[in-house]
Amino acid sequence: RSRGKAEPARPSQPAPPVQSRIQALADVLGEDDDAEGQVGSHAVRLGIKEQRAGLRSLKAQTHYDELPRAAWLALDTSSGEIQFYQKAAAERLESAFRNGRRSVPLAGLGKEIDGSIVSFALGEEDSGATLETTLKGRQREVQRIPVPAELVEIRVIVARQDGRWRMIDDQAKQEMLQQAESDGVKPPKIEERKLRLTAGEVVTPPVQLPPVNRAERTYFINQSCCEYY
Repeated sequence: RSRGKAEPARPSQPAPPVQSRIQALADVLGEDDDAEGQVGSHAVRLGIKEQRAGLRSLKAQTHYDELPRAAWLALDTSSGEIQFYQKAAAERLESAFRNGRRSVPLAGLGKEIDGSIVSFALGEEDSGATLETTLKGRQREVQRIPVPAELVEIRVIVARQDGRWRMIDDQAKQEMLQQAESDGVKPPKIEERKLRLTAGEVVTPPVQLPPVNRAERTYFINQSCCEYY
């Protein structure tokens, strides 16, 4: 190659097309996302959408086995306040209920219910309502709610009549309204409330121990002692 001699010009090739990175925000976030309410940059939101691909929401359930479960709640007959019993108290109530006891003390289960006694309505001779009574005479109406796996919310109807609140069912509600209309008087105050269930209020049936045969002797063997004799 001689010095100073210019090389022939090479034919220019067209540059590859540049792919645009601009995308419509609706295409990135999807129809179910609100662009204004999202937190993070565009790249963060794009990554969130990629992680959500193929996901589906699980069916809401309180528990995931076939054992029948229950929750216990109490209605303050004076104030109308409804509360769930926590697991320890609910387990004691469930055990007493299944064993057919007429009453059960709630001693040692918390300051609010310590000293209270729950009396079950087991027959026609009872008042028809299970009641919790404190040492000072304050009463709360108690109700047991069966909880299937798919139940996550409880519907409770309460009525205030003669200055006291009590729990009623749909039939009793209709009867009260019809009676008030028939008598031409103002119907009693009736409220329908919905309570959210959590695992802390749902209890399983108590474990039944095997029966004891008193005529059969039981022997204990200490294996460590046998090794020395």
